[in-house]
Amino acid sequence: MSLVAKSEYDALLKKRHRASKVFASVCRVCTWAALIILLVLLISIAVRVNHEGGISVYLDGDMPGEAKLAEVEALLLSHEHIIRVNRDTDQSGNISLYLDVGDLSEIEPPVRYEDIKCELDEQCLELEGVAMSIDSSEPVNGWDWGFLTRYPSTLYPEKAGILIGIWGSIWLVLLTAMIAIPLGVGAAVYLEEYAGSGWVTRIIKLNLANLAGVPSIVYGILGFAVLVRFFGKKLMFPGTDIQLLPLGPTILTGALTLALLILPIIIVATQEALKAVPDSIRTASVALGASKWQTIRFQILPAGLPGIATGVILALSRALGETAPIVVIGVLAFTRTTPGEIETPLDILRHPTHLADVPFDTFATLPIQVYGWASDSRPEFTAQAARGILVLLVVLLTINSVAIYIRNKYQKKLMW
Repeated sequence: MSLVAKSEYDALLKKRHRASKVFASVCRVCTWAALIILLVLLISIAVRVNHEGGISVYLDGDMPGEAKLAEVEALLLSHEHIIRVNRDTDQSGNISLYLDVGDLSEIEPPVRYEDIKCELDEQCLELEGVAMSIDSSEPVNGWDWGFLTRYPSTLYPEKAGILIGIWGSIWLVLLTAMIAIPLGVGAAVYLEEYAGSGWVTRIIKLNLANLAGVPSIVYGILGFAVLVRFFGKKLMFPGTDIQLLPLGPTILTGALTLALLILPIIIVATQEALKAVPDSIRTASVALGASKWQTIRFQILPAGLPGIATGVILALSRALGETAPIVVIGVLAFTRTTPGEIETPLDILRHPTHLADVPFDTFATLPIQVYGWASDSRPEFTAQAARGILVLLVVLLTINSVAIYIRNKYQKKLMW
């Protein structure tokens, strides 16, 4: 190599190294930016878990004079639990009064802000010439472990819990897994190991890849039209009014809908995992006298298990976080009981016959409950929605961590 050629080669090599360092720096910045955004999101949710509560008085219509305002404030301060009245005037001149309430934690029987509001409403009836409205909200003090074991409540929002959402999500994901995993893995094994490479197989694989990207609400509309409306209401035994299949807004309907949603994902993930297994393993197994099924069962599936398990768990985590298809099939955000009236794992042992009622029972899921609370205008439910989001995030992060652990564990056993 001449000196000129060598110098050009060294210059090009340095340029490539500089480009590589720049690319590595960009990737590092993007990673840190993503982590910071996630941290900001978690902090913004966590700070909304607390709600101080309070009582507010809004003056309507023409604003009263100073003397009348003093009379209103004196009337409000005459209540035994009101210790201070804070006045606030907005840019339009509208006046609002914010009331400081004393410590109610040691009072027996317990006194709620709603009770004080009702008493103030009765006192303010004595006032003439002043139009006002009084609003109250109950305090929600940080994280409460009882939140996981209580039922949702609209009358006492500060005491609402997410027990129904937790059990609804558990049964929904379990039933979805029982339907989708065998079908998805079986279909992938057939397409990858048994089906030929003809045009029919190529069309099926292309459609599966496209179905994996279809919006989830489309599956919800399909589940509503076919499972809820047709099988649940129109398909009857001949000559009777008895439903052929007891489907409606039940766990079974939700599981079938979500199974359709994640089935293409599981099939594609399993296919990719099976493709990653070297053909030499198949050839060696057949050369030693194993049949096609024995090769698949004892060689290919164990070798592809890390990719299969990762794809399945990630698909189930997506099913757990879905809201649109569940809303479309008519699932309510508030139900009175858990599916099968099972509130603890011990209830399964005490009443095993209740398991038969679970697939045909109404339910609510974690995302549905969070959606219902977030759409409520009362500030207590904003704090409850933040609690629910934290529970859902913990569950999803746990599921994804399990997927990573399974993948890393079985990848260590691979010999190629």
